[in-house]
Amino acid sequence: MGEVCCRRTNLGPETKLYCTTPCDNSSPVYTFETKRPAPDPTLLKKLITTYGVNIKNIIKIQAWYRGCISRKKYKVGPLTCMAIINYISSSLKSSEAEVRNIEEKLGHFAVTWNLEEMKKKGLELRKATIEEGNMIYHGYWNSFTNKKEGYGQELFPNGTKYEGFWNNNEFDGKGRFIYENGDYFFGEWKNGKTDGVGTFVSSEGIRYEGGWKNNLHQGYGNIQLESP
Repeated sequence: MGEVCCRRTNLGPETKLYCTTPCDNSSPVYTFETKRPAPDPTLLKKLITTYGVNIKNIIKIQAWYRGCISRKKYKVGPLTCMAIINYISSSLKSSEAEVRNIEEKLGHFAVTWNLEEMKKKGLELRKATIEEGNMIYHGYWNSFTNKKEGYGQELFPNGTKYEGFWNNNEFDGKGRFIYENGDYFFGEWKNGKTDGVGTFVSSEGIRYEGGWKNNLHQGYGNIQLESP
């Protein structure tokens, strides 16, 4: 349960509104919790006196009823991109501590997409799939071509991990690649290669920001040494 959100609505004195996403998120997910009134002891006593109801059975019924209410008391808002990213990330954990440390340091790669547009293109989110070479992919597929397209993550046997967008089974669009030795790249890809603007950081702390073409530096760029 999240903290009480700064967004308020008039839901009545017995209702609390919670927000499970940061307040600066454009598509917040809300949960609601309504306080249940206490059982009427007078009515309970009258039932027992009039109908000879067994108190143990009443307790069982009350417990069952509370369980039903508890399971239904949360109403979750629309599915968000971040919820999908968290879901996929939870299924793909690198075996390399260095990769996990980099992920924790950087946080999730900040990408968004239009869920309705993905559906119109025939893209669907599928379960994690083990591919040739023991690579594991979890993300979206094109239901017509049966190829990886849209957002997804891929985990390699050596612990290396890619997170970002795909097209025609290749890295394509914004993405982040973390190597097993601690090097990482984040930026633009085309047909499986770095292409466009991106940043590469080596495990030794050398950082390059600038243009890329076919996995090579191209055009303007800046190289600097990061502080340890």
